[in-house]
Amino acid sequence: VPLLGNLPFLGNLFKHTKVNTQNQELIFFITPRIIQT
Repeated sequence: VPLLGNLPFLGNLFKHTKVNTQNQELIFFITPRIIQT
């Protein structure tokens, strides 16, 4: 969202949400491998 990303507060909020989503996906991929080994 380029327009909202230009606003400091909303920009940080959107970036943080994006990072959170990526972290959840990483945990999703890593967890099953740990359980299998």
